[in-house]
This record gives sequence, structure tokens and C-alpha cells, in this order.
Amino acid sequence: NLGLVLNIGEIVNVSDDMFHDISEFHRKFRLDKHKKPNLGTSEYQEFRLNFIKEEVAELEEALKNNDKALVFDALIDIVYVTLGTAYVMGFPWRHGWNEVHDTNMKKVRVDSGKQSKRGSTYDVIKPRDWQPPRLEELLRHINELRRKDESPKK
Repeated sequence: NLGLVLNIGEIVNVSDDMFHDISEFHRKFRLDKHKKPNLGTSEYQEFRLNFIKEEVAELEEALKNNDKALVFDALIDIVYVTLGTAYVMGFPWRHGWNEVHDTNMKKVRVDSGKQSKRGSTYDVIKPRDWQPPRLEELLRHINELRRKDESPKK
């Protein structure tokens, strides 16, 4: 018995819980978060990108070995490392997630693999009138809010 308690009601705010966990982890190891979105140094970018690639390689290996537990672990690690990267870089995750989710929900399922650039009937595609997520606008808005928050109070 691992002491696991599974309750479907616990799944409702999973993204908030995950971001809290990521924040806790990064604070524990003094991995500072940028106050405003910032990509960091090229050395830091390379470190994070290689870290993500390492986790994806673990997923590939687990799938090749048909190992469910290792696939599950690799998927969680990919999310953990990717979310940690967004956290340290100071991205407004919740707002960005909502924007991307809203635009993704406007996509449509393909009828045949010929409609998919991946050649798969599992794919979804952008309809003709689809608009991309407004992440640049979101980042500008967040930077303006943080700039106002940091300005001296009169």
C-alpha cells in the first residue's frame, strides 16, 4: 500500500496544484524566478532545452519497451521540467494556458490522414478562420502591469 488516496474531486484544480508544487521545488533549491518574462542567458536556455530533450528521450525509450510505469513517469517529468522552465522564466502560465486552450478548442478533427500534415486520422487541424493565441499581447499586458506595480508610489 503506497498510501495513495484517489478521489475524482481532487482532479479539479490540478494545474494550480502543479504550479504550486513547481514553485515549492524551485524555492527549495533557490532557483530564482524572473519577475517579468525573461528567457535568461543562452547557457540557461541550452540547459533547459537539453533537460527537456532528456525527458523526451526517456519517454521514447519507455514506449519502445512498452513500460507503462516508465511512460507515466516520463510524461510527468516532461510536464515538471517544462512547467519549471516556464516558472523560472516568469511566464504567466495560467493566462497563457487559457489563451492556448481557447484557441485549440477552435480546431477541428481531420476526416482523413490526407488532411493532416502528420498523415494521421488522430490529428486536429486549424480551420480556415482560426486565429493563433494572442501570447505576445498577453506578455505585453503582463509587462505593463508589472512595470506599474514596480513604479514608485506617490
